[in-house]
Amino acid sequence: MFEVVNELLGTVAFAESLKRQATYRVLKVILVVAASGSAFLCGCAAERPQQAAASAFEAGAEQDVEAALARYRDRIKQMDASAIAALFTDAATISHEDQVSVGGREAIRLFMESFKGYQVVLYDIEADTTIVSGHEATQVGRYRQVVLAPEGATIKVEGSFRAEWRWGPGVGWLIRTMRTVSEPQAP
Repeated sequence: MFEVVNELLGTVAFAESLKRQATYRVLKVILVVAASGSAFLCGCAAERPQQAAASAFEAGAEQDVEAALARYRDRIKQMDASAIAALFTDAATISHEDQVSVGGREAIRLFMESFKGYQVVLYDIEADTTIVSGHEATQVGRYRQVVLAPEGATIKVEGSFRAEWRWGPGVGWLIRTMRTVSEPQAP
């Protein structure tokens, strides 16, 4: 930094006369402070595009997470086990109330395939709250489904859910954890 200040002083015509005086020291301090301030301001300006990009990411992220939840809903309606599993991270878990959770994308796919003979008549899932923090998001909300079992019985379930999401570059928002809790049904 001092080399830059000395170079700047060397270009000023009256610098030689000032070097022998106390004014030179004062001018040098002023230039050092000014150069430090410019370096600081340049550093801040360099951070602003990153901050703006992060803010833009988070601003659109809530809508992106809502869209990912809509894709999950649509794939559940279709009961396409591979397409459903593709919405989860490799180490994801899915669970319902006090049942044993299913962990891992492939295990989730196999779990979903176990419902192959079931027909989803209705499946609604809606987040009451979506919170995004960096590359992670949490949703809490309600779900409702009506399913026809292979033997013809109609199963109606509704309750609450909590989903934790993780952003993956090139893949978007993937479910890290999906947990549902049913509410007792009126007769």
